[in-house]
Amino acid sequence: MTDHDVLRYLHLVDRKLTIMTSGIHWKPEYETELKNINRDLCKLRMLMDEEYKRREENRPSTHNKLKNFQKEMDKGDKVGGKKHNPPQKEQECKNR
Repeated sequence: MTDHDVLRYLHLVDRKLTIMTSGIHWKPEYETELKNINRDLCKLRMLMDEEYKRREENRPSTHNKLKNFQKEMDKGDKVGGKKHNPPQKEQECKNR
């Protein structure tokens, strides 16, 4: 996603908000403009999703290790040689 794409996205969102809040100053041509804006925002959103995915794949391995550690903790697997048992919601309520 380029800088131009980001600026275009921000401009479209700004224009959409301006139209949506026009209230009594609504003009019939706004409907067509909103459809075009939504179409363009959808295309740009796909670019944003691709960029997020690309960045996620390129994150440092430390981040991935942390994610894997969190997944293991959530599953209740052995972590660091000890069995981790996440507290149950009912137990938490009783102990308070």
